[in-house]
Amino acid sequence: MQKRIFLWVGKAMVIACLLTLALPANIYGQQGTVSSKMAGKLVIMASGFKSGGGQFIVNVFATEAGYPLDSSQAVRTYNGDVTHETMEIQLEEIAFGTYAVTVLHDEDKDGKMTTGFLGMPKEAIGISNNPRSYFGAPAYEDALFKINQIEKTIAIALHSH
Repeated sequence: MQKRIFLWVGKAMVIACLLTLALPANIYGQQGTVSSKMAGKLVIMASGFKSGGGQFIVNVFATEAGYPLDSSQAVRTYNGDVTHETMEIQLEEIAFGTYAVTVLHDEDKDGKMTTGFLGMPKEAIGISNNPRSYFGAPAYEDALFKINQIEKTIAIALHSH
C-alpha cells in the first residue's frame, strides 16, 4: 500500500513539474506574437492643403485592389472638412497589418479627384511614404507601411501637378 501511494505521489510531482515548466513557455510564446485582432490608432499628419475649403478624403488600403483612389476597395475611408494647410487626422481601431494610405484634397466636394488634360490631377493628393511619381500613381509597394503598435504616426505631403 505504501508503494502505491509513493508511486502516485511521485507521478503527481512529475506532472506538476512538467506543467510548471510548460505553462510559462506557452504564455511567453503568445506574448511575442501579433494577433490580427490587435489594433492601433493611425495618426496622419497631412500637409499641403491649398485652401481652407473643400474636404479631405482618406483611403486606407490593405491590398493593391482599388489603390490609390477607389474608396469602395479601401478597408477604411474617412473624410472631413479642410480647415488648415496642415491637419492631424486620427483613425481609431486599425487592425495591425501592412497598409497604403492616400489623402485627397477634394476642393469641390464632389467625392472624387478632379482631373484636367491627360488625366493630370487638379486637386492635391498625398500618399503614405511620400513616393514621387511623374507619370501615374506611385507603385502600391512604395506606399506600404506597417501598423504594429498602439499608435502609429505618419506624415503625408499633398502635391498637385
